[in-house]
Amino acid sequence: MIWSRQRSHVSPVTMVSATFESRLLVELVIPEGAEVVGTYGADCYAGSAAVTRNAWGARDAWHVGTVVEDAGVTAVVHEILSGHGLLG
Repeated sequence: MIWSRQRSHVSPVTMVSATFESRLLVELVIPEGAEVVGTYGADCYAGSAAVTRNAWGARDAWHVGTVVEDAGVTAVVHEILSGHGLLG
């Protein structure tokens, strides 16, 4: 289940041992069976899933429920690539 709301202020998202700014949109994701990779850090959303990974056999699907700053996008892509042994 996903619930979206437009936001006008910055909310931190913590993932991969770092915190990144997010703007514009917050999706509240109920991670039924998915691993929570990142969480919101402010407002009533604090502690809720912001980034999830759901494994399905040898594959996985990632969901980023907000607009994170460039460094946050880089962190997610890095995790995806390293998980598949594609970093060199």
